[in-house]
Amino acid sequence: MLLNSVVSSVLIILSLLLSFYIIKELAMQVENLIFVINKVHYGNDLTIRASHVCKSEIGQIALALNLTLDKFSGAMHEISASSTTLSTSAQETLQTCEHNFQSMLTQQEEIGLIASAIEELSATIKEVANNTQLNADSAKNTNKQDQNGLNIIQKSYRSIEELAKEIASLATTLPDISTAFKI
Repeated sequence: MLLNSVVSSVLIILSLLLSFYIIKELAMQVENLIFVINKVHYGNDLTIRASHVCKSEIGQIALALNLTLDKFSGAMHEISASSTTLSTSAQETLQTCEHNFQSMLTQQEEIGLIASAIEELSATIKEVANNTQLNADSAKNTNKQDQNGLNIIQKSYRSIEELAKEIASLATTLPDISTAFKI
């Protein structure tokens, strides 16, 4: 009976030691999981991993947590790379927009210059047209005056012809008168 008591006592002590060891191992694994989860939650650290990975249920939870952190870390790297690419594209787009804006301003200035030149040209054309009209009116007046002068010259010519006829007629009549009066 003593032997049974000693064996029972040894088994109880071994059971207690084994239980203490198992509880200590489980507590360390849980503490490690809590540490990793707090580091991820409060420190935004996606590089940390659970160190107690084994075949137990807690070890499987640690493995699943590590795989999840790997996926999150990969997703964050992809998002970071995409953000960098997007930022570069946005800067290139901004530079293109600024270049286009400067080109547009230059074109507006050139259009303003062209508009001013067209306005000046239009004013010059209007002035030339007015001068041409004045010259045409002056030419009409000159033509009318020439016509009036021609009419006057033609009247004067006819008058001179009539006068010449009268003088010729008089010249033929004067010798007759002079013989009649014996001058």
